[in-house]
Amino acid sequence: MKNIGIIGCGSIFDVYVNASKMFSTLNYVSCADIIYNRAKEKAHQHNLKLQTIEDIFQDESIDIILNLTNPVNHLEVSYKALENGKHVYSEKPIGVNVKESKELLSYANKKNLHIGCAPDTFLGGGHQLTRQLVDNNFIGTPLACTAFCQSPGPKWNHPNPDSYYIQSGGPLYDMGPYYLTCLVNLLGPMKKVYSIASKFSTERAVTYGPRFGEKINVDTFTHISGIAEFVSGPILNINMSFEVWNHKHNHLELYGTEGSLLLGDPNVFWCKPELFKPTKEEQLIRKTDREDFEILEHKFSYAEKKVNYRGLGLVDMIYNMEQNLPHRANASLAIHVLDAIESLTKSAYENQPIELTTTTNRPSIRNNEY
Repeated sequence: MKNIGIIGCGSIFDVYVNASKMFSTLNYVSCADIIYNRAKEKAHQHNLKLQTIEDIFQDESIDIILNLTNPVNHLEVSYKALENGKHVYSEKPIGVNVKESKELLSYANKKNLHIGCAPDTFLGGGHQLTRQLVDNNFIGTPLACTAFCQSPGPKWNHPNPDSYYIQSGGPLYDMGPYYLTCLVNLLGPMKKVYSIASKFSTERAVTYGPRFGEKINVDTFTHISGIAEFVSGPILNINMSFEVWNHKHNHLELYGTEGSLLLGDPNVFWCKPELFKPTKEEQLIRKTDREDFEILEHKFSYAEKKVNYRGLGLVDMIYNMEQNLPHRANASLAIHVLDAIESLTKSAYENQPIELTTTTNRPSIRNNEY
């Protein structure tokens, strides 16, 4: 049993702690926040020990730090945890730039400590089912894919949306990790990207909560359209936006030589993929397809249960640490996805294709039996 201390008691805190009730592996024991009263409230609400941030770092009974701080603080908090001999599981992104994130991983390796990083939604039943369909050639050889995440932006339902509009914010940094991590799980690493982007306005008004009407600066791209080439060959078209009122694009689609897959929202665990094949008259459907699909669907039967399993990646990390196996929501994967995000942003500024400087392995596929 690993004792876990949580640093950062913001909006995602309750989701993680509530999900822990489904996994005996997750033993959250204490919490801390830069805003002491916020940590005090959460500690009382969830029956956790209230500590200062420094106390958590120095507490020898704590094995793992769950880093739920603001993205710009992820690296600092993770470094401090490693310095004090603790493993780390961080919310996404692992850091705000690739160079410093790689240095963090190098430091963890020297200390013989583990780093995990969200998103872990790709470990959900629906996404694992999709992975099985791809690996078992239900759509033949993957050729291309699309990713769309478009909305008016978080200002419509967030009382403090400022961090979404700083340079390390925007739709690509905010939601890109879910989409790109899901696709790397299916297709492997990327090698090159190109994009065009704009922010369209220099300020926005907060339209929710007590700061209603207050103007905030926009210092990042709020609409980005890009393409990416995977090492294995497929081409991705990706659109991320905080400028779209409504649309009818699917979240993710994958196209192969023998069929297509429509994927659900990569920001949730319970999506169910839709498989499309040519008609029988075209003699391209194998008779076993339907049977195989039903077997796979049954194997991952919890795919449709609308449960938020946040922390599943941390469960996987702890389980595989104990089995001396690589965990799946790992730092290498997170850094590669951050590299793609950083490179897409750089491409938009420089108006040229960018070669990625990192790579990663596809996460292994195993039953989620914890």
